[in-house]
Amino acid sequence: MNLQPRPTDTRRACLSALGISAASVLVLLSGCASPFQPTGQEEMRTQVLNSLARELARSNEYPEAQTVHRETSSDVLGIRPEFMTEVEQMAGPDSYTADMLTPGEDLFGQPVRVARIGLERAVRTALANNLQTAFARLNPAISREQLVEAQSQFDTVLFADSTYSSLDQPRTRQTVGSNTIGTGAFAENSTTLNSGLRKRLETGATLAVQQDLTLTDSRTPSQTSDPDPSNQVAWTLQLTQPLLRGFGSDISLASVRIARNAERSEIEALRANLIQLVTDTEQAYWNLYVAQHDVMILERNLERARETLRQIELRDFKTNSAQIASARADVQSRIQNVIEARNTLSVTSDTLKRLINDDELTLGSDILILPSDIPADETTTFSIRDCLMTAIEHRPELMQAVLGMDDASTRVRAANNARLPQLDLQLQAKLNGLDDDWGSAWSETAEGQFVDYLVGLNFEYPLGNREAEAIYRRQRHQQAQASLSYRDAVQGVVQEVLTALRDVRTNYILIGQAELSRLAAAEQLRVLNVEKQFTRENSIALLNEELRDQDSLANAERQEIRAIANYNTAIARLYAAMGTSLERNRIDMQMPGVEN
Repeated sequence: MNLQPRPTDTRRACLSALGISAASVLVLLSGCASPFQPTGQEEMRTQVLNSLARELARSNEYPEAQTVHRETSSDVLGIRPEFMTEVEQMAGPDSYTADMLTPGEDLFGQPVRVARIGLERAVRTALANNLQTAFARLNPAISREQLVEAQSQFDTVLFADSTYSSLDQPRTRQTVGSNTIGTGAFAENSTTLNSGLRKRLETGATLAVQQDLTLTDSRTPSQTSDPDPSNQVAWTLQLTQPLLRGFGSDISLASVRIARNAERSEIEALRANLIQLVTDTEQAYWNLYVAQHDVMILERNLERARETLRQIELRDFKTNSAQIASARADVQSRIQNVIEARNTLSVTSDTLKRLINDDELTLGSDILILPSDIPADETTTFSIRDCLMTAIEHRPELMQAVLGMDDASTRVRAANNARLPQLDLQLQAKLNGLDDDWGSAWSETAEGQFVDYLVGLNFEYPLGNREAEAIYRRQRHQQAQASLSYRDAVQGVVQEVLTALRDVRTNYILIGQAELSRLAAAEQLRVLNVEKQFTRENSIALLNEELRDQDSLANAERQEIRAIANYNTAIARLYAAMGTSLERNRIDMQMPGVEN
């Protein structure tokens, strides 16, 4: 079995993995250019690259693929070739068939119903139906809506308001000599309609276009206005641009960038969830394979013990009650083992049923599911360097750590900008028109006869600026934590890959060793059976020894089955450690609408 990554050009893909991973880190950390960008970015990039290079240094010295070998020859056991077929038939995975299992009764007191399932179906059904995964699938959708929320700050806003006022107020009058100035009252009806569009720009500015319509009807006694009623139209264009604090797209888009990273992080979290689900399903499947064979092995061991007890009870041996009681106790102990093994099989079946959540194989149905696939037992080949590079490129946890560093850098840039004084430039131009009808008033604004201009600067700076400085220092500390988290994640991934590789190699070797142990135990029992046929001297001692040899053979069989299952589980964990479990199972994870 070749444990290299699945792409066709494996070596090229793996050799480029470090470059791809490093490039993705550098691109994310680069951010947007700003004249006020804080220092520390180059140091972080250097630390990231050094961390990757350090973990890959040893594997780069030995890039070639390694093939694991194990002892496969039974010559060391001294078993004669003419007896090998009989020994193989006495025990071992190939000596059992599916119909040899007797599962017993279910919780309803009925014969257990059995359904067989293949590994591929189990994995795909789990990915489609698992409830925890269905829950996790909603997280990217939630983050996607949060991204839309962040982007909505740049949406164009339509605003409008309307007021009506009716004024009737007394006024003072002035007398100059014999002349009285003033009317003694003020009366006016006014209707105003204001509407416009306002939009925040990526530079941090706010742009607004506003139209004001005012209808005024003067009712002041002894006073004449021209025109009366009057129609006033005004168009206002206003721009407010921060020049220091809040300036630039890297500041105004900070929340959008963080929200986009949150969405991508949730997608990576979903990938990690799916990878874990695939691994858990494969492990549960092979645990079920072990539990099934445990029942069959222990049932065969029980039948052998019963046959031995029958021989003790029927033959005219010089026996005593203690020897017969010992044999009977051995049979009862093996019955207990079978009962416990059947319960373990049912529990293991329920574990897999919960993972796959199949409508036809519900937990409440108490159907016993059994594996229909045979575990792999092939020579394994792997390259440590290729496996590590693949893991660095594909592990969701590393991408999440990179996104965390990018978030920290974004917050540092925003906090650094917040240390600056607030200096906002305000520009405004207003076109005015006034006449006794709306058309003429509109014409005046179009001709630009009456234009107002406004230019202003608003300045603000807190003395001491302690809050902004404290926030900036805190963000720098958190940025350092993010860098350390990435380096720790790299070490964790490397450890998982190496541990998985050791488990693959160890369990592959153990398969051969367990097979030899089983053959040796079977040969020992075969020889003992031959001795029984040709001698009756000390037969009780031989029968007691036979019981012990039967247990030894059963234990050797169980160890072999576990070694085979552990080997297949170790392979699944290795692909999980490399982050390629989905690719291995030909599962294409697509997330529509995701922004890169």
